[in-house]
Amino acid sequence: MIADVNLHQPDKKGDQRNYHAHILLTLRRTDQNGFTGNKAREWNKKENLNEWRKEWALSCSKQLERAGYEKEAIEWKYAYLTLKEQREAALARNDIEYAERCNHQAEKHKPLAAYQLEKRREISYVEHNRQENIANLKLQRTKDLEEIKDQAINVHKKKMALELEMDEITKQKDLDLDLDLEI
Repeated sequence: MIADVNLHQPDKKGDQRNYHAHILLTLRRTDQNGFTGNKAREWNKKENLNEWRKEWALSCSKQLERAGYEKEAIEWKYAYLTLKEQREAALARNDIEYAERCNHQAEKHKPLAAYQLEKRREISYVEHNRQENIANLKLQRTKDLEEIKDQAINVHKKKMALELEMDEITKQKDLDLDLDLEI
């Protein structure tokens, strides 16, 4: 397997905690002649990804510890876990500060272009279309509700008209009955 690893430091104007890595892996095995013909499908299994993430976190933890960063080494030891699991581990070791840093929802990564548009308080074509679609859906929903309301009013009017008609028929029958009794 070949791994293309890119380590990134935080943007000078961005979040200074945002050290991260992008790791691109091949799906084909290699041998002395280069890439082999078949993809290694087992490399796509989630269990493998989780195991590799764990091994990476432990390896980073060891290197941080060797460099004298004991606190960071402990935090990295659990970096492969979800934020919730990292928080629980921090609370178990009484690291309240780190537990609080883990107390948030994970965010989806934004592409650089989207981030730059956001910084300029502009929106992308995709976001504009998304917002327009939401507005159109809300407008359609309002129209649908108005139509349902109109239908309900019409049904109510028909019901009232039928009740009036029934009242008239009942009155007419009562009148006819009264007339029959008088005769």
